[in-house]
Amino acid sequence: MQADANFPELIFERLSPSTPKSHERLLANRRYREYVFLYSGGGSVTFEGQTETLTPGTVVSIPSQVECALQFEKNSDGIWIAVLEEFLVSCIYPAMPTMSQPRSPFWNIYYDVAVRREMTGATNKALRSQTLKELLAAEARLGLGCDPITVGYMFLVLFGPSRNLIIDGSLSDDQRIEHRIESNELVLSFRRMVEVNFREHWNINEYCKRLGVTPRRLLLSCKYVTGKFPKVLIHERLIREARANLIYSNKSISEIAYSLGFDSAAYFSRFYKRHTGVTPRENKRA
Repeated sequence: MQADANFPELIFERLSPSTPKSHERLLANRRYREYVFLYSGGGSVTFEGQTETLTPGTVVSIPSQVECALQFEKNSDGIWIAVLEEFLVSCIYPAMPTMSQPRSPFWNIYYDVAVRREMTGATNKALRSQTLKELLAAEARLGLGCDPITVGYMFLVLFGPSRNLIIDGSLSDDQRIEHRIESNELVLSFRRMVEVNFREHWNINEYCKRLGVTPRRLLLSCKYVTGKFPKVLIHERLIREARANLIYSNKSISEIAYSLGFDSAAYFSRFYKRHTGVTPRENKRA
């Protein structure tokens, strides 16, 4: 994959007292996944109307389609990594066999913001120091022709302390591994297609037709990888976009409804309350 000057495959920055300088620009195009490791100091991450406090040792994983705001206290230290989604899928995952395992904790945090605190607390100070040291050592190897392996190693450093990413070394037979990889690839293709077309309110048959698979295969793959039905994933994407518009934009509820492909504000309000438990108006006031 060729790097684009406007969209580099990878951005690695040491944290400063303010938001990382590239973060605001990346939010606008939503092509990057972001990862934060806070070594010292403090801060916060705000997404979908909620704010999580960041303390030393916190690791944050932010999907490419999620609006968020990062803030860090003065003299905070740590690492901020932004990875181009296409680079992640086409180069990094194939280089890391553990990432092709469905239902692994890595996939559980792939589609939602995850705030992990396994390295927080006074007893984990040495582990935080070692993590920062290893991330900086890995950064020194970037640009030497092995970036996918290097970034994959960074993921293991960030998520490895809980051992959630390190799968049992005994491999399944080749057929089962191939099935797992194919399931992950299909779900990723489906999620990318949803990202472009969720406002069109396509039914599952339309997605399957364009993906070249049967509804049963898509259903089984989505359940296998994410534990959710395809329709649920589509609805979650609609709700995520609706919530972001309600919280961060000045659009009226009717404008939001029509921009998301709903025929009426009333139908949108019923849909939103059914999936969130609150009305759009209540969320807009929050």
